[in-house]
Amino acid sequence: MPIDRGVLKDSIGWLEHPERWDHNRGDVMASDRRLADLQFASATVSAQADGWISTSAATHEAARRVVSHQDASGAWVVEPENPIGSPTTYGTALATVIAVRAMHAATNAEFSAAIERARVWMDALEARNTPASAAALLWPRDAAVRLASKRTESALQFLEESQSVQGGWGPYRGAPAEAFDTAVALLALSEVPSRPGIRDRLNRGARYLASIQEPDGGWPATTRPSGGESYAQRMSTTAWATLALLEVADLALR
Repeated sequence: MPIDRGVLKDSIGWLEHPERWDHNRGDVMASDRRLADLQFASATVSAQADGWISTSAATHEAARRVVSHQDASGAWVVEPENPIGSPTTYGTALATVIAVRAMHAATNAEFSAAIERARVWMDALEARNTPASAAALLWPRDAAVRLASKRTESALQFLEESQSVQGGWGPYRGAPAEAFDTAVALLALSEVPSRPGIRDRLNRGARYLASIQEPDGGWPATTRPSGGESYAQRMSTTAWATLALLEVADLALR
């Protein structure tokens, strides 16, 4: 869908200058600079990949901001008391992969040590929930520092075994399906479309997401615990669901 570049002029201008990110006009008491840098960096990487940003300076500076938040463990620790994360705050596993993707996009050797520390952490993470398993498959496949094959196989096995009869995924095996968990599972499985049975799983998951879309076009918020009300989580859940459906539809056209 063609978009007039003027529509996103202010947003792109913001992303092109990471040095301004500390001066966002949000509530300082409610801000998490580590999470904000991850989110802005992710948007910057996407904008450059799609041609909205023409130089690499912004992605390099964004990656430098991201690497400054790496924990001694090698991860980006977001919501340490919540292992399954949320649509808005990701959780540590997804946050770590988003950070690695930002550094990988910068294509600069200065980030290789940080990516290696993240790989060691991710390789040791057990596939006990959907977001963590999805994170392992969303690790950049063309990154010089790769995850161990046993780690990705374990993540794949978890996602294959935990898909519900309705087609969706919950945060844990056997938990009721949620839009966010289904979306991240679909995005992860889209990384291995040639694996036997995966396209069927993708189609079932996409049908489940479509079936729970609300009349106004959005999706019900995935909250932790389930059943809560949150405008931010509803907006984020809707974005994750839309990205997943676009990815599955794109695979169907290949």
